[in-house]
Amino acid sequence: MNNDSYTGVQKAAILLITLGPEKAATIFKHLKEDEIEELTLEIANTRSVSPQTKEEVLEEFYQVCLAQQYIAEGGIGNAKELLEKENADVLAYRRNYQGEELIVLNNLTAENVTIRQQPEWKAYQKRLGNYEKITAEDGKITLRPFETIVLDSAL
Repeated sequence: MNNDSYTGVQKAAILLITLGPEKAATIFKHLKEDEIEELTLEIANTRSVSPQTKEEVLEEFYQVCLAQQYIAEGGIGNAKELLEKENADVLAYRRNYQGEELIVLNNLTAENVTIRQQPEWKAYQKRLGNYEKITAEDGKITLRPFETIVLDSAL
């Protein structure tokens, strides 16, 4: 599977199919009505999914969970330095832990969102993301729908 060949909603549908109806129902309890509708439609439109694709989507989800755990280990004080205060559609913060710095960018919408790239981010490498490549041009990063990027100073 090429990560860019599936949208975030398609990957979420594949993940829910992979997890099965009971676990999917538990996840749906935490979603908004329009998100449930969008995912239900995507699940209904999803044809056969290969075991390899299911495994890769599950692995990507696992890696995102690991990154969130890693970010949380530094404590709430370290994680809450907001970088994108002017854009309510983006949750962005800097996290420092044991001499390593991470920049976490989360698009919380179903639309593309463009943010200014801070000059120091150019030296960072992508550690994790739910799309294969970062969309950056002219000092701006475009976050695709529900995209998360973790940039690492130590890589």
